[in-house]
Amino acid sequence: LVHMRFGQAVSERLGVEVFMQLDHARQRRLLRRSLIGGGIRWQWVQDLFVGSGLMVEAEKHDLPRLARHAARTRHTRSTNYLSGRVGVGKGELVFTTYVQPRFTRINDVRTLLDARLAAPLSDRASLSVNLRLRHDSKPVDGVEELDLKLSVGASFTL
Repeated sequence: LVHMRFGQAVSERLGVEVFMQLDHARQRRLLRRSLIGGGIRWQWVQDLFVGSGLMVEAEKHDLPRLARHAARTRHTRSTNYLSGRVGVGKGELVFTTYVQPRFTRINDVRTLLDARLAAPLSDRASLSVNLRLRHDSKPVDGVEELDLKLSVGASFTL
């Protein structure tokens, strides 16, 4: 996965952004996904942001010959997100959640949540719990609608 995002402030709390992404994920039968888009980003409160925009995506999937889903697709989606950083005790919760409905078929929605809860163990060490939830209301043949990944990590500073 390669994701690049460029932003420019318009005012103290409002900005515009453009982004692009390249993705490959065999477990989702995804040989290639490329997208480009742009939109606005608004700072709702200190460390909480809301964004909305438009993106065009093209995908190529590894599917059996008689699959219901097309092996190559190109769609336009609305992309909307909530992103933030919240203190939790001495640690912090950092999250971003996206909701991306397709314009021509509003019930074709993709949702992604990335969250990390990090807690300091000392001045030089911390522990984190990471959650990634991906939901696709219209996945390709052989791929589940819901994908959930939970991991635990530790970091050390020398």
